[in-house]
Amino acid sequence: MGYGYLHVSTYGWLHISIRDTYGQEQKYKLIKNADIVLRDLNGNVLAEGKSDNQIGVVSLFHPAFGSCVEVEKQARFSKEARQEWYVCYEKKAKWIVKWARNVKFMDIKFDNCFLKQIPVSVSESKDDWWLWWIPLPHIGGKPSTYFYINVHVDGANCKVKPL
Repeated sequence: MGYGYLHVSTYGWLHISIRDTYGQEQKYKLIKNADIVLRDLNGNVLAEGKSDNQIGVVSLFHPAFGSCVEVEKQARFSKEARQEWYVCYEKKAKWIVKWARNVKFMDIKFDNCFLKQIPVSVSESKDDWWLWWIPLPHIGGKPSTYFYINVHVDGANCKVKPL
């Protein structure tokens, strides 16, 4: 049980959803090719990232080794790339859990729109770390803490929409 608690306390992942909402039914599309900056209460940069051009998935860039995206693409083809991706994932997961709770603001730049100091809240959930004392294989891997940030914008008018 102690191992589960230790792992969930030291490994984290952050999911950022930036949605461009429109229409009466509040339909949305994920914003693609956006640059983001995450900041603390004092405006200090905690992390930078970018949403991809295909789906809008945000990848964060670790200051020392980047985003792990390229090595992840190669991981399914090569044992060496899988090992390299795992090392990258380990470093990134340990890095994220150190600062994710401190995110208070986000800057977003996409198309011709630049939104600065958007107030955000971070939600958090933990895997069932307390089940790790049961001597069975654990489906889904080791427990982690998951952080979530959701932002809705009106891309046509370049403004933030309340959630």
